[in-house]
Amino acid sequence: MKRINFLTSVCAAAALLAACDAATLAPALDGGAITIEFAVPEATRAVAQGNEATISDVQLLLFNQNGSLYKFHSLTASEISAKSASLTNVLNGNYTVYVVANGPDLSGKSTLESFLATAIDLETCNSPSSDFVMEGHGDVTVSGSGTTNISVSISRYVSRVVLKSITNGLPSAYGSLTVDRVFLSNAVRVQEIGGDCDPGNTPGNWYNKEGRKDESTRNAAHIINGSTYTASAPALTFATIGTSLANGGKWNGTKYFYAYPNDSAANPDGFKEPFAAQKSVLVIVGTFGGNTYYYPVILRNGMDRNTSYEISATITGAGSDDPNKPVTSGSLRVTVSIDNWIDGTTYTETF
Repeated sequence: MKRINFLTSVCAAAALLAACDAATLAPALDGGAITIEFAVPEATRAVAQGNEATISDVQLLLFNQNGSLYKFHSLTASEISAKSASLTNVLNGNYTVYVVANGPDLSGKSTLESFLATAIDLETCNSPSSDFVMEGHGDVTVSGSGTTNISVSISRYVSRVVLKSITNGLPSAYGSLTVDRVFLSNAVRVQEIGGDCDPGNTPGNWYNKEGRKDESTRNAAHIINGSTYTASAPALTFATIGTSLANGGKWNGTKYFYAYPNDSAANPDGFKEPFAAQKSVLVIVGTFGGNTYYYPVILRNGMDRNTSYEISATITGAGSDDPNKPVTSGSLRVTVSIDNWIDGTTYTETF
């Protein structure tokens, strides 16, 4: 477990007293200090890859009980390097502290309500080559002039889908299988800092809707192919494989895909207009016998925050003619395990 410790206390000059919630303030004017310790938990199985646990900036926001921002502090590079920041004179009272790593600029959020409603875009706020936005919070009571301690665990907002392997289980008469590409469709694009954002049926809140290119006028024929019809947020949702597998051959390249949580109960069923909220799908695109087939792995139990879904697929027959339509029974066998980056729970499914 990687731990980063922050000693935090909040300056409060007499001119700021009017902005504080009087009901939360004890008579002592000298105040105390808060030690804020936050940690990015390491998983037992779904270990963080690349920059998934990287922290490039940290913002601390302390709100009082009436929902007003009491103190904001953005750590400097030297403070992050030293893994500590010191602030002094927190007036006695009850507070909620939020720790946000790699997030958008939150310095202008003067209320808890506006802070929690801040929208974070999937592509602009998350990147496998740099960092992922994380958050954690906790309540703390400061009393007397001593130091009060609080520990906060932060976690990523995104869900992770890991494609571990693809096996050519076709009958020998079919010969080799070419795995062309893989992409995540029906990917939720927006999330609120407070975690309560429901993307609903608004097309702009989703990426790669039903396996098609995101356009102002959707076209059923514009299936994502990585060239003419590109995926949205490709660094997070698209991967080229380009591997030929002989009968019984197995690809073990491992690819990672990311989107915000999706709890829709609707099953994908081809192309529909207008678009409606539905389950996310990892689409494997394969070619054999001169034909291109789609093998959509529907994430049937939903996608949760900071949770990693591991997929291994065996292709045993012709796939679907549509990236958003389930494969005919007997054409695809998929094993899915779910590993929470924090807790590491698992389950298995067969398609």
